[in-house]
Amino acid sequence: MLQTQQVYKIPLLLAVIAVAVGIGFFVNLQVTQPLVVVTAVLIFIVLFLHGDYILFGLLFSMLLSPEIVVGETARRDFTVRFEDFIILVMAFAWVSKIAILKDPGIFQHAPINRRVHLYIAACVLSTTFGMSIGDVDVAAGMAFVIKYIEFYIVYIVVLNNIKDRHSLQYYVYTMCLVCCIICLVGVGQYIQGLGVEAPFEGGGSIERNTLGGYLIFLFGLTMGLLFYEKRRGLRIFLFCLAVLIIVTLVISLSRSSWIAFGVICIYFLAVVRQYRKHLFVFMITLAIIIPLTAPEMTKERVYQTFKPTETREKVVTVFDFRLDPSMSARIISFQRALDEFYKHPLLGWGITGFYFIDSQYFRSIAEIGALGLLAFLAMLFGIGKAARMVRARLSGFEHGVVLGFSGGFVGLLVHSLAANTFIIVRIMEPFWFLTAIVMYLYIQEFHPQEKATEKK
Repeated sequence: MLQTQQVYKIPLLLAVIAVAVGIGFFVNLQVTQPLVVVTAVLIFIVLFLHGDYILFGLLFSMLLSPEIVVGETARRDFTVRFEDFIILVMAFAWVSKIAILKDPGIFQHAPINRRVHLYIAACVLSTTFGMSIGDVDVAAGMAFVIKYIEFYIVYIVVLNNIKDRHSLQYYVYTMCLVCCIICLVGVGQYIQGLGVEAPFEGGGSIERNTLGGYLIFLFGLTMGLLFYEKRRGLRIFLFCLAVLIIVTLVISLSRSSWIAFGVICIYFLAVVRQYRKHLFVFMITLAIIIPLTAPEMTKERVYQTFKPTETREKVVTVFDFRLDPSMSARIISFQRALDEFYKHPLLGWGITGFYFIDSQYFRSIAEIGALGLLAFLAMLFGIGKAARMVRARLSGFEHGVVLGFSGGFVGLLVHSLAANTFIIVRIMEPFWFLTAIVMYLYIQEFHPQEKATEKK
C-alpha cells in the first residue's frame, strides 16, 4: 500500500508533465526546446523523490558547463550557464516538496540564514533605489540581483537535501575530483601555449581571478582533508591534488590568488598544531622550489607589479615603487568608490549602478552602501563563527572538512581585496555548496533535536 507522501507525489508529477507538454504545444517550441522541458521534468522528478542524487550533477556542472552571454549592458555582460537551469529546477522542486508534503522538517534552520536574508534584502533595496533614481538599468539590475539570489538557492537547496552525514564524503570528494579535472585542463592550456583559465569561460579576456579564487578555496579544502584523512589511497590522492593545484596556481598568473595562497598557509600553520612541523617544512620547500622552477611568464608577472612601465595611463607610486597600470587602475578605482560613496552613503548606487571595481569590499561600498556593506560583513562573520564553533566539536574526516572550509574561506577573504570574489559564479557556487555542508554539520551538533523530529 502506498504511503501518504507517495500518493501525493503521483498527481503532482503527472500535472508537471502535462503542463510541460501543454506549454510545448502552446508556444510552438522548436526541436531542441522540448528536450529542455523534458530534462527539466526529469530533474524535477529525481529531486522530488531523491533530492540528494542531483547534487552530484550540480557539482560537475558548476565548473564544467559552458558560459553563454545572453545580454549586454553598458558596464558588464550577463551570462547564463547550464547549472543555472539546474538550480532553478532544484529550487522549484524543493518549494513544491514543502508545499505538497507540508513538512516543516524539510527546511533546516542554520545560524547564518537570517544574515543571508539581510544581505539579499540589502542588495534588493539598494538596486531598487538605484532604479528609482535612474542610476541602474532595470533589466541589468534585476538580472544581477537574481544571480546573487541564485547563490542562496544553491546553499539552501543543498542544505535541505543532504541525506545523512555519511553521504558528505561523497559530495566532498566529488568536489575534489572536479578540481582535479579543472587543474588538468589548466595545465593542458599552458602546454598548448594558451591562457590558463577555467573551462568554457565566456568572453574574449582571460579571467585569471576566477580560476585563481576557485583554486584557492579548493586548496584550503584539500589541505584540511589531507590533515585528517586516515585512508592511505585518499591521502595520496589529496597530496597529488594539492601539488597539482599549486602548479596550476603558479601558471594562472593571478597575483591576488598568490597572496591568498600564502595567507592560507600561514592560517594552517597557526591552527593545525599537530602537523605544524610538516607544514613548515612544506612551506620552506615551496619557497625554494617555486622561484627556481616557475616559468618565465610567472616571474615576469611578479616583476611587472613593481616594474617601471612607459605608459600614458596614470600610475600609482607606493614607497617610491611605481605600480604597473593594472594595479594602479585598481587603486584609482578604490579611491573613486570612496569619493562617490558620500553621494549615496546608506544604500549606495545599486547593483550595476556604479563603474566596474575589481574589489569585493570597495564594490560593495559603492553599490550597496553602508547598510549593505554591514550586512555583507555580518554574513561573512556569521559563516566564520559557525565554522569555528562546529569545528571544535568534530573529529576525523568531518573536522578536516570544516578546517579546509575555514582555510579556503580565509583565502577568499584575502582574494576579494583585489577581485569580486563573492559574486563570481564559479567561485561562489562551490563555496555555498560547501557552506551548506558546514551548516548541516552545525545543525547536527548543536540542534540534534531537529534531526530527531524529522525522523518522527
